[in-house]
Amino acid sequence: MQQKERRRERRRKALKSARLYLDGRASAIDGVIHNMSPTNAQVELPGEHKLPASIVLYLPTENIRVDAKVVWQRGRLVGVEFSRRLGWLEP
Repeated sequence: MQQKERRRERRRKALKSARLYLDGRASAIDGVIHNMSPTNAQVELPGEHKLPASIVLYLPTENIRVDAKVVWQRGRLVGVEFSRRLGWLEP
């Protein structure tokens, strides 16, 4: 049975490095974005980590930081929703 799509926008494949800042930037975890849209992304972490509800996502190749909330987490994969729309990702 196929799961119903719940995202507001379709994600596109991406392969971008990312850094997740936790606890007011007290600690960080590097990861890889596998797909993203202007409002959300899927990030793979190097291991399983218990993440707080709110993080700061940093994209070093674009030098962009965006506040985000963790929407779901399954093992090393994490779905995040951005606090603002990333216009440079518009189709």
